[in-house]
Amino acid sequence: MRRMQSVSLSREMERALVELGADVDRMRIERRAAQVRAMWADIVDEPIVRHTNAVYIKRTDAGKELIAYVDESMYAAELNARRELIKLQFLRRYGEEIGTFKILISRGRYKHNYPFARPKEADYDEACTPQPLQDDQRAALSAALDKVDNPVLRKSLERAASADMAWKNGAKVKNDVKSQE
Repeated sequence: MRRMQSVSLSREMERALVELGADVDRMRIERRAAQVRAMWADIVDEPIVRHTNAVYIKRTDAGKELIAYVDESMYAAELNARRELIKLQFLRRYGEEIGTFKILISRGRYKHNYPFARPKEADYDEACTPQPLQDDQRAALSAALDKVDNPVLRKSLERAASADMAWKNGAKVKNDVKSQE
């Protein structure tokens, strides 16, 4: 029973996203890419993760292929030494049977792409206070939500979007006050 409900919810969410103009296929690809990055970060040691520029799992005629791009040959050599262990960990932890594992060194602009880098922490710790939505913000939100037929989904989206806008309004007010000082 529970499985049927989740499939139904999944279909409803997909239908709602299509109605809102979302590219569902692109979202699936991005979700899978995020899953692969999370698996990689879990399996590989932190220093190598920090020097990883990209990681993919793609299907080929021979099975699944893991492709990792790193920024320096030292990390490529370390991955090469651990190649079979990493493939085994993908299978044991996530059920991903990797047939081929390619390790490549990034070139050009891709060498400076670090998807695993942690975001820099803010230099301040002051909290802002949410501010009420303006009439034009409410009208724009209402117009955007008119496309959603499901009333439960529409109400959830409205609450989430309203809260987000209120916090952004609060941050804007705080920044405006600081710039006037």
